[in-house]
Amino acid sequence: MILSIYTAIQFFALARSLPKRPMHIDVHERKLHLVYGFFNKTDIDISNIKGIEQSTKMPPADKSIVQFSPLGNLDNHNVIIHLHNENVLHKIYGLQKKYKSIAVYVDDKDRFVEDVTRLMNDVK
Repeated sequence: MILSIYTAIQFFALARSLPKRPMHIDVHERKLHLVYGFFNKTDIDISNIKGIEQSTKMPPADKSIVQFSPLGNLDNHNVIIHLHNENVLHKIYGLQKKYKSIAVYVDDKDRFVEDVTRLMNDVK
């Protein structure tokens, strides 16, 4: 009985964290802070970004593009960020996954791509 109550509380917490996907562009530190509830988190240095594109195409089967969403291909994305060097995606339970390209969903994709591109082109 106690275990099932605890499990129900955990599922409730997981469900409440899903819609919380704050993406923050830190202009002073020149970083992107990407968080998907408490499932996934990654920080990307602007200087490490090779390119950013708007795309809703399915990622290739070779998994060269990592889905930021913990739901993988069941969730959609609209922006793909390509990096010069590998970065680490921190997942739930301390799991980590390395990536050089990551697919994310951004509410205002045009503004996001514009802001990141502007930072990439600024003198460092």
